[in-house]
Parts: sequence; C-alpha cells; structure tokens
Amino acid sequence: MAPAKLHFGWIPPAQRTEEMNEANEAAIGAMPKFEIKGRQSFGKKVCLFDWSKEANDGKHLLPFKQIKGSCVGNGLGMALWVLAAVQRVKLGEMISMVMPFWLIPYGKSRELAGMNNKGDGSSGATAAQAAQKFGTPPSDMPGMPKTSIIDGGLSFGGAVEIKYSTPAGIDPTFIKAATNHLCRTVAQVKTADAVRDAIVNGYSVTIASNWGGQMKGTVTEGVLMNKRVTMWPHQMCVLAWWEHPVLGEIFWIQNSWGANTFGVCPSGAPLGGFWVKKTDMDYIVRQGDSFAFSSFVGFPAQDMELDFYV
Repeated sequence: MAPAKLHFGWIPPAQRTEEMNEANEAAIGAMPKFEIKGRQSFGKKVCLFDWSKEANDGKHLLPFKQIKGSCVGNGLGMALWVLAAVQRVKLGEMISMVMPFWLIPYGKSRELAGMNNKGDGSSGATAAQAAQKFGTPPSDMPGMPKTSIIDGGLSFGGAVEIKYSTPAGIDPTFIKAATNHLCRTVAQVKTADAVRDAIVNGYSVTIASNWGGQMKGTVTEGVLMNKRVTMWPHQMCVLAWWEHPVLGEIFWIQNSWGANTFGVCPSGAPLGGFWVKKTDMDYIVRQGDSFAFSSFVGFPAQDMELDFYV
C-alpha cells in the first residue's frame, strides 16, 4: 500500500509573491514585542493540553485532519481552541469548548496576503493577524459546514477547505459573527526560550517552518520523541514545555494529520503529535513565522500550576 500523501500549506518566503512578503512584514511590524509582564514563577512542566482536557470533560481535544494545504488554518485553530480552554479553566469564564471555526481567519489570511483566488496555503503572520483583526467564531453556528472524523481527527473535508480559502467563499454572516471572538494580542516569538515563556504562562504558539520530522516517533525515556530528518513546509502548534530530567527541555508539537500518525506517547499527551528537543524548536522559530496568542492585552504572567487535580 502506498504511503499516505502528506499535506502541507505553509508558503516559505522564497516561494511567496512580493506582495505576500510585504504583507507578512507589515503584519509582524504592527505586532507588539513578545514580553511576559510581571514576575514569572514556573516549575518543570506545563502542558496546556491538560487544561484543555480539564475543560473538555476529562478528554483530550481531538486532533485535526487536514485534507488540502490548509495547515496554517489547522495550526491556528488548535492554538486558539486550547487558549480558550485555558481561559475557561484558569479564569472561570463561561467560554464554550466548541471548536473555533478556523476557516474564517484562514481564508482572511490569504486575503491579507493578496491571494484572492481559491487554493492552498498561507503564512503564519497573516493568519495571526487575521485572528486578531477578523476573529474566529464557534463552529456550531447554524449553516456552518460540519466536521467528520477521518483518521481519528476532525475534518471539514477538502472541498470546504478550498471553498473557504477565498473571501468569496465565506458567508458574510459568519464574518460578522467572527468579530465577537477576536484574539486580543499576537506577537512573534523568535527563540525557543520565548516559546517556553509563552507556554508556561498559558499562551499557545503557532509554528511555521520547513522543519520535517519522522512519520513515526521513537519512545525515549518515557516520551514520544521526534527529530528533524526532512522538510515539511508546514504550520503546527506548540502546547507544552517540559524540563525533562534526562532529555532536557522538550516541547510538545500538535499536528493536523489525524490521530494515527507518529504513535502513542506514554506520557499521556494527546494523539497526533510528538515531543521535540530545544534545538529543534530553535531551528523552527528562527525562520521567523511563529507566534504567541493571548486573550489579554499583552502577555501578563500567569501561575499555571495544575491546582484543579486532586
């Protein structure tokens, strides 16, 4: 049996039009500098997917399953979903745990980048800008496309992904509703230390780069590890940081290829992702298209101790 085709969708700078590169630079230039405000105090491990599990009746959120080159939207959608879970549990806000309809900011990110035709792909910067400028409504509004389960992951299907890749395919009602669900602050993260600081204070991170790993991870020291072996022009998201006693600093990356890739992590992390070492994370963020997301104005320090477990 032939191996499954890998679907990407992050457009590297060298493959972008001049208009798209200018849009990316403008988006990043309008963002504040990433900085945690206040005194940080964190331990050895913070897993934002534990917070989303708590907000989701004790079950991990299902991974996504992209069919076309919509990884930028999928990575953004998971980052925003988990950010909402942190708000719900940490702040006690009555936020619905319905999946965010990430097709809106995905399509708008292509519009911001000057891609007004149907197609695949976008950039991390314009997607982050779209989440702040246009918003991301819940996916249970009447008339919205429904998801199905493919390979253990939530999917809208390829036809819907393509339809919403252009503003002409988006229902204006949904665009109006999205403005009620704006991301308050987005900022570029340039180092693995910055990604760590975001995660340990409750802020999810999208990462876009040409980093490519193994299709099956390796269980090492009790965790499912991956490493760079190839190139994926791809966006994913980061949901955890751990100062592992043997492996050093490691980061959990959640992907959008369903639940049946990479393997099962003995640490209890969700399906469809893997841990990587700090050197891999530095390689990714040095490419300049990774972003932290906040539901606040700025990034205030937060104590993320797991005080909800008995």
